Amino acid sequence: MDLNRSFDSDDEVTNPEIVALKELGLQLKNEYKDRFEMFLDLHGHSFEKNAFSYGPDYDSSEANFYQIRMLPKILSMRSRYFKYNSCTFRL
Repeated sequence: MDLNRSFDSDDEVTNPEIVALKELGLQLKNEYKDRFEMFLDLHGHSFEKNAFSYGPDYDSSEANFYQIRMLPKILSMRSRYFKYNSCTFRL
């Protein structure tokens, strides 16, 4: 089952991972509020090769443009399985 395609589900029986992840997100939001620094989303896709990440879209004039791309770039330099060119920064 592709959990990304079932993320709207709140059924603890068929999708306990999704329910747990949503609960963790709420817990972190309540506990850390504006001090939350990063949520790391690495993927091994069901039909694409290698590992990659998704990230938010920032204009190249913003500091976040480079900050959000730094870790994926380092990962791609350190692992032959992680592909920077497969990353998407449009979310």
